Amino acid sequence: MISMLPAGGDAQGETRAFTSDHARFLASLRKARFRAVDFEVSGTCQWLQRSIAEAREFASRHALQTLEESYRDCETALLYWTGPYVLSQGDFAPWNIRNLGAQLFVTDWGHAHADASPLDDVLHYLMIQRALNSRPVTVPVLRQAMRRAADFALQAYPEWSWRPPVIGALTLVYLLGVVLHRSLARRRIERADRVVSAYWKLLEKRSAWMEFGDRARTPRNSRIGPMSAPEFPLEV
Repeated sequence: MISMLPAGGDAQGETRAFTSDHARFLASLRKARFRAVDFEVSGTCQWLQRSIAEAREFASRHALQTLEESYRDCETALLYWTGPYVLSQGDFAPWNIRNLGAQLFVTDWGHAHADASPLDDVLHYLMIQRALNSRPVTVPVLRQAMRRAADFALQAYPEWSWRPPVIGALTLVYLLGVVLHRSLARRRIERADRVVSAYWKLLEKRSAWMEFGDRARTPRNSRIGPMSAPEFPLEV
């Protein structure tokens, strides 16, 4: 499957920075599949529950505790939040994106799924490159990716709350989902997997970057504070 949108391109036919072209494309996915629901009834939440239950068959007690506690942190932070869930490309990364002339081509939709957080594809694009190339995926790196994902969400979905606790919880949903997806495929939590290893460390350090508490219970029209949203065209 190949999707196209008007775009600029570089001389190499591949863009590694997250640009307004990428943002415009991801914003357009709401046209393919969109619904506003509570986290607990979303397809993402239900998949996480099933996957953790399946991981009990092979995960160590300590690893399972990390998975379960991470999930509970997501659930707690998003308990009073209703938000948009959309189609995710599933592997939105430079090697699946080409700029040819005035068109942006997105290929390899084998991991596409509905009921995803709008942040998933943005976070994936920004982080998967570093993890696969064995570049450090540190807490500061994650925070920078979270800011960019928040910028995107504010511009593409301005009618919802995107305060720090929500961004933190949805980032945790993304990290947990990738770890589970890759681990279930191997029937083990493979720490030699560069992505699993990098993301697992972030799960363990989530108290350093994820915000908790009553601040997650925010009005739907509130904003995320210091994370300003750059302007980019959403029309496609």
